[in-house]
Amino acid sequence: MSHSEGSNTVRQDNGFGAKVRSARDAAKRVIGIQEYHALKSPQPDVLFSPVEPVSHESKLHVVAAVSVGIVMLAVISGTWLWMAQRSTPNAVFTAAISKLLDAKTVTQKFSVSSLTGVVAFDASNPTHPLVSSTAMISNSGMTVTVNGYGSLKNDYIKYASLGSPTLDTMFPGMVGTWVQVRTNGKLAHGVDSQLVEFADPRDMAFGDFIIGNFSANDRRILLAYIAKHKVYTYDKNQVGATTMNGSEVYVYTVHENVAQVKALNKKAAAMLHIPVAQIKSILGLVGSASATQLYVDVNSHAIVKYTSVVDGQTIFGSYTNYNTTSLPKKPAGSITWKQFERKQSSSPNVLGPGSSSGANQPMQSA
Repeated sequence: MSHSEGSNTVRQDNGFGAKVRSARDAAKRVIGIQEYHALKSPQPDVLFSPVEPVSHESKLHVVAAVSVGIVMLAVISGTWLWMAQRSTPNAVFTAAISKLLDAKTVTQKFSVSSLTGVVAFDASNPTHPLVSSTAMISNSGMTVTVNGYGSLKNDYIKYASLGSPTLDTMFPGMVGTWVQVRTNGKLAHGVDSQLVEFADPRDMAFGDFIIGNFSANDRRILLAYIAKHKVYTYDKNQVGATTMNGSEVYVYTVHENVAQVKALNKKAAAMLHIPVAQIKSILGLVGSASATQLYVDVNSHAIVKYTSVVDGQTIFGSYTNYNTTSLPKKPAGSITWKQFERKQSSSPNVLGPGSSSGANQPMQSA
């Protein structure tokens, strides 16, 4: 290095050193000489200060913390395993059937060919179920709307519309009037069975699938019967999976053992003290379809959709609002069936033939 280079270096060092000395002198004036020298002396390294021996109490705390961690890990693992088992296709299917057997209230929607409907079912009192329905029947270019309401003893129907404002005006005595079609368990003479289906809770409670607010013990008995007698079968290797409304859904192609489904219905009816004779017509419609596709929500276990084909017609349906469905009050004021017949004598045949509801018969002809 040349002298000039060295001189430049010294000048640069001195320039920097002067700034340091100036700062040091200023520090002495601010904090005092003694305090400054105290700060200047070596300070202990706090990062490597001696470690105090671990006390017996601390060791216990560590052991306790590790034990809690192990327990939490076991709980988490057990919960995951339980959830995984609960989500298997077999578990979900069984839970879906059980959910129908444990329904205090539920709403069913269905459509087939010219018929669409909504049925609200209330089994809060298991032996005194109620039903409220709205059915829309398309016939000859018109859509007739019929309301139904009923218990096991008293059923009512009402034409909400005959299909057009003109007809509604022509037959005001028919539209908007509740007609009692069953009184104290006795069906009025001449009542069309198609109309009674809209107002009879038995048509909702029984059929290919049973719905009701059964006790825990009765549910166990019915589920055990279903499993033992293979009432419903499906190929577990053919269970599909899809997403509906953001939820994972299993899709089952279900076949039913018709004889066993009928036996299951009889067993369920006995639990509710309902004579088999009262569900005979319903049992006659069981098993009309070769198979039904059930769409079951993996988490809620609700049957969110079902489809089946009967006589070339596809039936669509769903069950919603489990235990949140509410029914209107019992119809206030009604006329007898005979009174209605007199009003109907001059009216057109707005229902037409073959207008059955098929409310709880996803596998039957509607």
